[in-house]
Amino acid sequence: VRVNGGCDLYYIVYKGGDSELVRVRRKWPGPAVTIKSVLQYLQKGPTAQEHGLLNPFDDRTRIVGVWREGTELVMELDRGLLRMSEHVIQDRVDQIVFTMTQFPEVKSVRLIVDGAEKPFLNSPLKRPPRRVRDFP
Repeated sequence: VRVNGGCDLYYIVYKGGDSELVRVRRKWPGPAVTIKSVLQYLQKGPTAQEHGLLNPFDDRTRIVGVWREGTELVMELDRGLLRMSEHVIQDRVDQIVFTMTQFPEVKSVRLIVDGAEKPFLNSPLKRPPRRVRDFP
């Protein structure tokens, strides 16, 4: 994946009981990184300077495998993806989809959990119509 010195990571902020996606620009030391490294960077979460942002896609969700099939990114994750409420799961999925579909070579994301596709995740996933704001 070519990142031209940086890429966007998406985190969550809660306002009045609703969640919003927040785009954070991160710099990379080189011109290219792997898709898996972007996901691992996303899992590390917000920095201390990004106070108030939350990360539902943390390291309690294990990335089993990541590969591309054409323009679709396929991710196999463990059951950590499905922990907590439906709303938190949706925030977690949106974080992944928004982060990965910023790259021209990724048009959609398919999620596999513990070796099986989950119909309720509506794969392949594309960016939903969701408000995104920039940090800060």
